[in-house]
Amino acid sequence: MGSLLGAIRRPLAGGLVLATLLVGSLATTAAAAPRPITFEIFIGDSCVSGRAKSNSFLKVIITDRSGIQKGRGAVETDTDGYWSACMQQGVRPMAPGDKVAVTDFETGQKRAFTVPTLTGKVDRGTNVVSGKAPTGTTVEVEAFDFRFDLWGEQYDSVQHVVSNSGSYSYDFDKAGVDIKGGASVVIRWRTGADVVMVGRFQIAPFVVMSLGQSDFAGASGPNKLAQLTLSRNGGVVARGNGVGAYGDSSFYGDFADGDGERYFLKGGEQFSAPVLGAASSWRVPQIAGTANLAADSISGRCFSNGRFVTLAQGSNGLGYGLGYGTAKADGTFTVDLSDQVDIGKGFRIGILCSSPEGDEVSQEFSTR
Repeated sequence: MGSLLGAIRRPLAGGLVLATLLVGSLATTAAAAPRPITFEIFIGDSCVSGRAKSNSFLKVIITDRSGIQKGRGAVETDTDGYWSACMQQGVRPMAPGDKVAVTDFETGQKRAFTVPTLTGKVDRGTNVVSGKAPTGTTVEVEAFDFRFDLWGEQYDSVQHVVSNSGSYSYDFDKAGVDIKGGASVVIRWRTGADVVMVGRFQIAPFVVMSLGQSDFAGASGPNKLAQLTLSRNGGVVARGNGVGAYGDSSFYGDFADGDGERYFLKGGEQFSAPVLGAASSWRVPQIAGTANLAADSISGRCFSNGRFVTLAQGSNGLGYGLGYGTAKADGTFTVDLSDQVDIGKGFRIGILCSSPEGDEVSQEFSTR
């Protein structure tokens, strides 16, 4: 995608290896008894981590719900007892029903834990996060989004909800939070004394695309099919499919025409993707970005009353200007960057348009 679009990244795991975690301070006293073995597990991740006796060796075995081994190896804890082990690429990531068993070779301590069912669904229209969790336990739900910091609308809200009959639900309207598409949500469940933490990471459903490009990215739900359609004059001109990743619900794909060839977004198409939920159908802004070199300004057309961000950068990396604002009712905007940069020939210009629910369409071009 264009450089202005935030990349959705998931860390790739290697073999079952030791990963040293950065910590803020060193332990100053030695406990009389060995530190208990703890677990931190994210469903959909290929790694598990935790804490145990400092500078110790652990045997880590991971099996699925059928008892089939997914990973096995020995790892060393760091000076503060932190450890991490990752399964080889190609092995299915952590999922409910998986069992993690750890043995400390030095102390003889053993701990095993089976990952419970923990799910999450984000509704960007109602601002409700819901899912399944062990009955009678408390789930921590965190929603955060810093993309709209320029408008003073960033947030990081943490809530605690009791799971009744195996389900939980929280309406972030109660916290004054509007979860737009692309926001991040983390669900955490803990056992007593925080010995085990199991979490899930989700991205609120959204889509990002660029004029002149065929590829798109976004999020739907874990293993959830996203079917995207572009139409003109009532007829479909391109389709695109993606499946939400199990770990973070992100998807990637390309638009293709009726012959299966790549379709390059032009602007003006009618977009539709019901999987996104609220406001899932809209007309793609044509943007038609221009740069006025004499006035050092950038103009274009985004979503009606929608947010926009502009970037101007010299071809040699020198000269940089960032503008932002809210488009008029007809979508037009002009932003003055004269106090930041002298826009010249060969400058790279980027414009990002945000829809009311957080979807993004961008355009990039160079000045002449």
